[in-house]
Amino acid sequence: MLPPIPSACPVIVIEGIPGAGKSSLQERLRREVRDRPLHVYPEEALLLHWTHAWIPGIHPLRLALMARMLDHVETVLAATPDALFVLTRFHLSYVLLGGDGDDPRYRQVVARLAALGAEAWVPMVPDAAIAARAIHPERRDPQWQAHLQRRLACEGYADLTTMYVQYQQDLRAILERQPIPHRLLPPR
Repeated sequence: MLPPIPSACPVIVIEGIPGAGKSSLQERLRREVRDRPLHVYPEEALLLHWTHAWIPGIHPLRLALMARMLDHVETVLAATPDALFVLTRFHLSYVLLGGDGDDPRYRQVVARLAALGAEAWVPMVPDAAIAARAIHPERRDPQWQAHLQRRLACEGYADLTTMYVQYQQDLRAILERQPIPHRLLPPR
């Protein structure tokens, strides 16, 4: 069962570490929300998929897309006030994945989300389960494996579990600093 969605909440931002259940939560929303027009944007549509990580100059593009996305959200909501947008990875992942959280354009995105009444939903994985869930052992793609090794090397972590435990702690810290309501959800 989904957590209750306040009728005044027009945007749900789904965030979390790999394997936490972001895609599953997004799909549950897609299947179960029937009483509101639903607009779902997965992480790849928002330039925050792992395949975008190493594109030079990606952070300014992400900021520009976030601003344009919020323009779109505001336009749709003006015409359809009961619409619900689901953005899987958005403003929190931008900072978590190396974007500048002090950039004025980023702060404007956060302020706009707060003014809209957005909520962040973050499925959390117990530290002891991160190795089993977050590493995505079903992904055998060499590009995925190379991405993981490059991230470890660039960020100085000895292993993926340690990195993802830290990422999850960082997500909590970012959430606490922002004026956007959030829910920490148990993993599915």
